[in-house]
Amino acid sequence: MNKDDIQLLYEYDRWANNRVLQAVSALRAEQFTRDLGGSFRSVRDTLVHISAASGVGSHIGRSRP
Repeated sequence: MNKDDIQLLYEYDRWANNRVLQAVSALRAEQFTRDLGGSFRSVRDTLVHISAASGVGSHIGRSRP
């Protein structure tokens, strides 16, 4: 994997995140927080998890030479 491959992955991640945020923005508050019974109970909880995991990944990437 080289720098261009990593850049492509970051661009895809940004594109995919924007698509998710567009879809989620159409939800009513009740839909956003409804308990769906999964590992991350609601759409909100899932987004919090994704956001936290994404932040950890970018932190790790910056700390390596």
